[in-house]
Amino acid sequence: MLGRSGIIQLRWPTSGVRISRSYRQIKPLSTATDIGAPSSQKSFGPWHNRRLSRLWTPTGGVMTSETKQGDATALLVQAGYIRQTQSGIFHYLPMASHLEDMLQQKLAWHLEVMLNASRVSLSALSSEDLWRRSGRIGKESLSTVQHQFLTVNDRKKSHMILSPTHEEEITTLVANDAKSYHDFPLRLYQINRKYRDELRPRHGLLRTKEFMMKDLYTFDLDETAAMKTYEDVRETYRTFFRRLGLPVIEAKASSGDMGGNLSHEFHILSESGEDTLHICRSCGFAENEEVTMKPSGSPIEDYSCPQCSSKSMSAHNAIEVGHTFHLGTRYSEPLGAVVEVPMEVQASESDIEGSQSVRKTKRVPLQMGCHGIGVSRLLGATATLYSDSKGLRWPLHFHPIGAMIIIDGPANEVPGLSSIYNAIHNIQHKRLKSVFPFTAWVDDRNRSFAWKLKDADLVGYPITIVLGRKWRETGEYEIKCRFNPSLSITSKYLVDSLLGILNSLNPEAKNSNQYLANHEAHGLEKAAAVQHPTYVPEDILEVSAEKEPRPSEPQYLVKER
Repeated sequence: MLGRSGIIQLRWPTSGVRISRSYRQIKPLSTATDIGAPSSQKSFGPWHNRRLSRLWTPTGGVMTSETKQGDATALLVQAGYIRQTQSGIFHYLPMASHLEDMLQQKLAWHLEVMLNASRVSLSALSSEDLWRRSGRIGKESLSTVQHQFLTVNDRKKSHMILSPTHEEEITTLVANDAKSYHDFPLRLYQINRKYRDELRPRHGLLRTKEFMMKDLYTFDLDETAAMKTYEDVRETYRTFFRRLGLPVIEAKASSGDMGGNLSHEFHILSESGEDTLHICRSCGFAENEEVTMKPSGSPIEDYSCPQCSSKSMSAHNAIEVGHTFHLGTRYSEPLGAVVEVPMEVQASESDIEGSQSVRKTKRVPLQMGCHGIGVSRLLGATATLYSDSKGLRWPLHFHPIGAMIIIDGPANEVPGLSSIYNAIHNIQHKRLKSVFPFTAWVDDRNRSFAWKLKDADLVGYPITIVLGRKWRETGEYEIKCRFNPSLSITSKYLVDSLLGILNSLNPEAKNSNQYLANHEAHGLEKAAAVQHPTYVPEDILEVSAEKEPRPSEPQYLVKER
């Protein structure tokens, strides 16, 4: 159908959507209506597709006495995010799927915008022979030795591996298709499911047999360019974790079975972590205990920091959520990923005067890097880090839903609900200091008001906007901040008050100390100041046990115009 503006529009009579070719996105039909309007004039408002009653959310509603504080797996199950089917295997329900999708979108944004990487999707099935060519498995068949691979055989008895990683496959792909040096540098990434036959799966999503992983593979012509790429990836990782609001420690690490000669890991400090980091309180240097060069049997406190030589090292449990590896030619040489590059050969003195230099080529193996972020592990680690006696607490930029509107009574009896929703939904266009959009939903489920409030705490929405008795009587909105309750406020000025809270929670804000709280809890204020200078006030090195008092009247309480 041809619209008024001359744009070709396609309409499905039952779907309630219109696709406009000029925007290439789905838009609600203009005839859709406001659910808060009188029944004779009902139309679905812009929030019609963001009603919680349309989303399957099998939550428990209230914390049970059996759920221990900090037991992230139990909270994720009770809040309706995941269900466990077998040891180390989980189903993701709509909330977790939405959270995982959002995380993938943000990862893709950083990789494509900051690193100019292209997305691929490699098969989960890999040839056992290919792994044998790279040298990561021996000549004997995997069916005869103990290993951590999940394997399958087809009807022709061909042995295949459900890939835990894709170095062999991506290197072979590049070796076959990238023939010219003009194709490099090349950066390819994928986000897909991986498999590992864990001997003892544990800690919920932290160690499973099936997991979601982001892999970035980089290919350069020489080591100088490869090291520049390596540093670019590390900076992109720092930016990504910082914008999520996660207190990540970057540590020097061992390359292990992956190969190569340079590696760093990104960790979240947690008692649930199975890695041990040695961190210097003075300069912020951190390393995995696997690479610590200290005298055997001596306590870590007697070990001098490799960077500043002070004896301020301490040990901390941590959860690894990301890693970077410089692999060099570990895979490119055995798998034939080589390319011809030009080289200049100067004419000899005996040559005729004025002769030009001779242009020749040489074949060089590609310099390779692989860099991963555990998507499902990041979800589990964040749930472990940010939870309390009421439930989960998702950060502002790492959540399934940004704000939940909770109404005391049926949604169709609230006048002007569409206007309220529009004001919240459009807040990112009104001085919201964030690169990520902010979403809001309406809890219109047929449950009691008290049940919805407790359920919101359990599920962990960063912001809850309550339209209760105060709103009916005085027009005041109760804005509850789950992530930082001290920012909660009751106000008549919804947009400006909400903007103030969101900008205070924004990890990009220089005065945001939320990011440092986890480091302070481990006595690492100085280390945090060095590892995360963006967040650190000038006086952070002077640690004080006293917290700033909450102002009686928040500065962001400004009347809307």
